[in-house]
Amino acid sequence: MPYAMGLEGGGTKTACLIADENVRIVGHGLGGPTNRNFVRPAVARKSILDAVRLGVKSCSARPKSIDVCCMAYADAETQALVRRVIPVDRFIASNEDEVARTANLSSTFGVVVVAGTGSMARAINKKGQGASTGGWGTPLGDEGGAVDVAMKAIAAAIRASDGRGPATRLQEEVVEYFGLANIRELVPLFYQKGVLRHRIGGFFANVLDAAREGDSVARSILRYAGRELGLCAAAAIRRAGMESEAFDVVVCGGVAQAGALVLRPLATEVRKVAPRARVWSERLSPVCGALLIALRELGLPLNDALREKLKASIREAGLVGWPSKAVLEGGTDVGRAMA
Repeated sequence: MPYAMGLEGGGTKTACLIADENVRIVGHGLGGPTNRNFVRPAVARKSILDAVRLGVKSCSARPKSIDVCCMAYADAETQALVRRVIPVDRFIASNEDEVARTANLSSTFGVVVVAGTGSMARAINKKGQGASTGGWGTPLGDEGGAVDVAMKAIAAAIRASDGRGPATRLQEEVVEYFGLANIRELVPLFYQKGVLRHRIGGFFANVLDAAREGDSVARSILRYAGRELGLCAAAAIRRAGMESEAFDVVVCGGVAQAGALVLRPLATEVRKVAPRARVWSERLSPVCGALLIALRELGLPLNDALREKLKASIREAGLVGWPSKAVLEGGTDVGRAMA
């Protein structure tokens, strides 16, 4: 039985998904962050090993080898890491926006907005020409990503504690999330001890909880994130010359979990530039895109029927919402068009 593996990582997590040629999910695993701009090489290596080991270990009938593995970092070192866990016949290199597009866009053209730990947008026009915006990382950019949202929320909590800003539940959320006795302990935590980027990004989930429970400050921060992501997408659309076309804009990543609070202002900014654009939240997480590319290399036609079959397999395996619920990053499995 041939097996395919998808491996996808970023600023918060690394996800591994294994399926057989019948598109039956047989294994899944999670590791830590792998973005080497923000974590040490040793951390990235451990994250990859953890994800693959857990993925293989979770298989009920463990495969003896993987026929095709698609991943965004297919250098020789990473291939050797994966092969330390299980033999792999062939590796396929991909990247963040390609796997997100493969998972969520039926056509070969359109726009993907990745709003996970960081943020970026990639537009592909009908000629196959691409344009990217964002992706500058922290602190140079990543507006609208989870780290940016978290830092805006922490700043709002500090302003509220000083009386310089409106009261907000975020004050209590900051103290609880970072395990502080009081909010003043943020100073030694950030300036003396230091806080890892993915730890800051994890606070996005608390901001989202506060917004869902009606906190006006948290809700305004999420609306800001939507506007910034919309501006990022609009810039990519202009650079690709797609203003007059009809196409899908798919928003992927943990920030998309905020739903309409982020997607409505995002759609507003996009439609100022491209009135015929359709804005969606992701249907499948990016690791599914990596798996779909690997399945294509096994000879399966990459189309909507394959995507639907994979979605059914994910439900059957009890993985709806995975990996987002495990690591507070990723988004929903089935999106809904914004009116």
